[in-house]
Amino acid sequence: MQTRWERLFSMWQSDQNNLPLTVDLIDSLCQAGQFEQCQSVFDSMPKSLVDTPEVCAKNIEFLFHLNQIPQALEQAQSLCELTNNHAISLHYLGLARYLSGDVQGVLALAEVPNLTAETQVLVARALYHKGELSKALALVTSLDLPEAVGLAAMLYYDCNELDKANHCADMVLSHSDNQMDALLAKASILVNRQQMDEANGFIDRALVLQPHSGRALSVKGQIQFFNTQLDDATETFEQAVKYMPDHIGTWHLLGWCHFVSQRIDLAQQAFEQAMNLDRNFADSHGAIAAVLAVKGELAAAANEAKVALRLNPASYAGLYASAMIAHHSGDEHGASQIINGIMSDESHIPGKTNLDLISTVIKQRQLSRGV
Repeated sequence: MQTRWERLFSMWQSDQNNLPLTVDLIDSLCQAGQFEQCQSVFDSMPKSLVDTPEVCAKNIEFLFHLNQIPQALEQAQSLCELTNNHAISLHYLGLARYLSGDVQGVLALAEVPNLTAETQVLVARALYHKGELSKALALVTSLDLPEAVGLAAMLYYDCNELDKANHCADMVLSHSDNQMDALLAKASILVNRQQMDEANGFIDRALVLQPHSGRALSVKGQIQFFNTQLDDATETFEQAVKYMPDHIGTWHLLGWCHFVSQRIDLAQQAFEQAMNLDRNFADSHGAIAAVLAVKGELAAAANEAKVALRLNPASYAGLYASAMIAHHSGDEHGASQIINGIMSDESHIPGKTNLDLISTVIKQRQLSRGV
């Protein structure tokens, strides 16, 4: 039995000047992953069709499928010239710029009137990338588009407004179960609440959609780390920083994986990568202090711990390093006081201390093992 694209291709061979049929065929071939066949269609179609805006747009989409972003960007610029900056052409241009990492180029489109809602979402993503969360939120919350609501879920999550993030994610997923931002936000919220089994289901769905998403891989690694699957977590975090090399938090998670696994030199390398991204992040100094304490370099460790606690007196890494320094210096009482203070602090979950969370995890694992 012939597939849809095979039927369309058979029809197209006898009617190659038919523009709607050509567009339909290209869509069908891309959806089926028949990229070589699609290339042959572009190579053999009449010149009169090649220069039409519709086929130019499909060619850009085809180049996106092949991950040929520079070529897609060039074609998108040509399409804008061909259509006198039609709003849909500008969307292709914005998407090509975004995928090529040209955040400023995407933001430049914000000055153009009558952008499509989809292009405005791209502008919001560019604002998000630059850390302008409030501006990005103001833009996406004005748009009636599932992708905008999904992006709002992630923005609310990063603003620590978890109830709003959860509401937006649920709203999108109730209508579409494959919206990437909503899946990622939902998984992140559940990790934050330590509901790891539920989180794992959402993040696995996200990774099916985008297997090279650094943010999704980072969440997957957190679940594995929580479940003490240290080798798996290490491998996942290594993939995450490959695709997201400027994410300090993931470098830290990778570093702590190595640290717990007693791969101290590798831990130090990961923490130094985080330090190179932002020398004013307290936990980077604290983490390096912990590494130096393990190595017995107590004076250097103490200096790094002081920097960490000067930048943030509540830095867990800085406090933990201080406890380690006290321990390696023979001050067991001082080390215990610091650790007890950390354990009695309120956790990220209101009404629960860090000790409460650790006790809950221990009980869950004992129950799962039948202890």
